[in-house]
Amino acid sequence: MWFGNRRISEIKSEEIVDLVDNKVEEDQWLEFKSQAHQLNIENEKLEMLKDVSAMANAQGGYIILGINGKTRAKGFCNIAKAESLSQSISARCRKDFDPHIEDLEVEPHKLEWRGKPYTIVIIHIPPSPMRPHGIMRQNMTAFSKRYQANTGGMTISEIYKAFSESHHQLTLTTIDRKLDRIMEVSRSGLRLSRENALESQNVEEIMHVMEDRFQKEFTDRPYYRIVCAPLNLTPDAVSIDESQIQELLRNPPNVRLGGFGLQSSHRMPPYGEEGWLGTGIFGQEIILLKNGFLELRCPLETMLFQYKKEEFGLPDHVFWLYPYAVCEYPVSFMRLAKAIYEETEIASPIRVQQQYWH
Repeated sequence: MWFGNRRISEIKSEEIVDLVDNKVEEDQWLEFKSQAHQLNIENEKLEMLKDVSAMANAQGGYIILGINGKTRAKGFCNIAKAESLSQSISARCRKDFDPHIEDLEVEPHKLEWRGKPYTIVIIHIPPSPMRPHGIMRQNMTAFSKRYQANTGGMTISEIYKAFSESHHQLTLTTIDRKLDRIMEVSRSGLRLSRENALESQNVEEIMHVMEDRFQKEFTDRPYYRIVCAPLNLTPDAVSIDESQIQELLRNPPNVRLGGFGLQSSHRMPPYGEEGWLGTGIFGQEIILLKNGFLELRCPLETMLFQYKKEEFGLPDHVFWLYPYAVCEYPVSFMRLAKAIYEETEIASPIRVQQQYWH
């Protein structure tokens, strides 16, 4: 593959100039275009999407806008408004492909050739384990693929094979991740009896530590539990003494007035030295640790989850979860997490886990 599948920032101008000086021909991994796609014209926009998806559905590659020559590189030409064009192409690719092509790059690139400056645009399509990537148009999905130096539609058998390979790859990736987690657990020992949860710098470990605490306290009752934690843990990420944080815990931002999400916490005792524990009138508990870990516990016997059970005539032995509560609890919990992380300026991705104990 040309340029060794490197990112655009790692490709030197001399390497691109060599394509023209050596009159390199297009192939499965390389395509030249002298003019930019007119994305406001439907046919040209669709052509651009076909070119990108075709390489993603093959072995990846590079599309270079600003090189003259139908099949062989013969010279350079400037691409007008290269920066805005790159952004527009990226936006269209994010919107119109299903599934999304991970790590797709579209960037302008400045170089000199024969003493003159040129601005071109490079599209880097990495080999994708999620292929086939379809183009969504008018309630239909079209699939294209790069065949040598040409682009064509994929056959039914090719689409089926690509879907099968991608499912197989995802299964292997899932297994690898689980094995990595097992190895990580084995190496760390996951000291579940850890007294101070703030000592952990690993999101997997803090999840296990807090789940172990939960199980020891509530194994004999049906409970709903949802937790989240920043992937980049720091012991003092949240200043729980701030009045705004305490106010968010006392009155979480609900989905709608009178909804079935988080209710106000009437008691706010410290959770040891690690954070705060808010308790609501229906028995729910909200735990916020100084490292940003957030947990909601709520007994499933509460009237919020059992609402209208009698109205529907359900006997006592039938377990019932009111649909509104099931939907609104995770949504309102994430609204609370978002508000806390914005207030504390935690910008890390977060790990979220939801559980029903019965």
